Amino acid sequence: MSTPSPRKRPTAELYIFFSIFLIGLVFLWIHVVAWVIPQWKLLSESVAANCTVLETRIETKSEDDSVTLYRPEIRIKFASEEGDIVVWTYDSDTLTRSGGFSTNRKTAENVVAQYEVGKSYSCWYHPDNPEKAVLKRETSVWGWYFLAIPICLAIFGLGGIFRSVQLFSVSDERKAAKGVKSNTNFDSSAASGAPAVSLFPTVPDSRMINESPGTYLAFRLPTTSLPSIRLVVLTIFTIVWNAICWTILVWSLYHSGGSRAELIFATLFGIVFCGIGLFLTIWIIHYLLTAFGIGPTIFEISDHPIYPGRKYRVLLMLTGTQRYRSLNVALVCEEIARFRQGTDTITSRKEVYSQPLYFREDFETARDEPLRKEFFIRLPHGAMHSMRLEHNEIVWKIVLHANLINWPELHCECPVIVQPYSVSEDRDRFLDHANYR
Repeated sequence: MSTPSPRKRPTAELYIFFSIFLIGLVFLWIHVVAWVIPQWKLLSESVAANCTVLETRIETKSEDDSVTLYRPEIRIKFASEEGDIVVWTYDSDTLTRSGGFSTNRKTAENVVAQYEVGKSYSCWYHPDNPEKAVLKRETSVWGWYFLAIPICLAIFGLGGIFRSVQLFSVSDERKAAKGVKSNTNFDSSAASGAPAVSLFPTVPDSRMINESPGTYLAFRLPTTSLPSIRLVVLTIFTIVWNAICWTILVWSLYHSGGSRAELIFATLFGIVFCGIGLFLTIWIIHYLLTAFGIGPTIFEISDHPIYPGRKYRVLLMLTGTQRYRSLNVALVCEEIARFRQGTDTITSRKEVYSQPLYFREDFETARDEPLRKEFFIRLPHGAMHSMRLEHNEIVWKIVLHANLINWPELHCECPVIVQPYSVSEDRDRFLDHANYR
């Protein structure tokens, strides 16, 4: 049955990654405007001065008539361009009416104890607004941690956009055309078993498969595997994301003033950002267990490429410690057609031939006792050879599908190249005819 699959996946991924990139930019802009720029102005544009401590106190505030909040306040006097300034202050949080409060009275007492009445200390103020002077101008660590979250989102989204655009711009026709072009440059003196394809430029090159020798048979077939590079990148991103989010959450809860707004912020932050971190962690662990728990699936073949009517030995090895409900191996021929529909590229796939090779139910494998099964394949006479054109393709492959107990389903594909049956005879007739002329 034909299953048209338009190039919607790269387009959908492009929208998803663009949304992630846009969300990262929005959060980055909000945080830069609300926190980074004020902190930068406080550090770069403030003027240092000497001040005299006139008085100290601990300001209190009741939250919902049940919780008492405390913050340290120091009354200082210093000389500025506008004259002598007297102001209650400590850090940038105490410059607002509701900032700088916490439920820990001991912390406020320790701050007040650092300043003695009548002694001189350093302070900083902005020349345009000397009433906003502070005795402590260090920035909080959690603000810089929070800045890293939108940066990570923007970088992750930008990388996804680049990858999606790359997949979207390079069409299947162009990749197929490149494959055909590369096959025409085949060297007849290549590895053994790989015939000269000058007479058959549409037959894919088999040298890439023949370059991998087998342990028991002549060649080891390439198999689809877990994208290790992508997994490493996602693992690093997950570690960084969780480190930042959980640090911010712990810091905000530890330094929380006990107000309802701060508790709501910490709760929402933990649910959204730390929840995303937990989801990424579970997802990474799932794929790591799948990759290392199942173990590699190995296919080896006695000769390659293969010809219709001839018999070939195939060896299957399943490693790892697993319990299988069922295992099915088949030789499949798939026809692929590509065509344009408007601005989209439509790819239609149809399975035109299937030959069962091996089937087994309810068995186990161990690392010291892997499953090792040898069987034979033989294509019927007149079977269509492998072919790759700009809009059409004939693909032969060995397909393995397994249902495992307590594990995701295992699906593995190994491509093989089928040559025209009379390739050697046609080549000899062509050379004899060229010599005769």
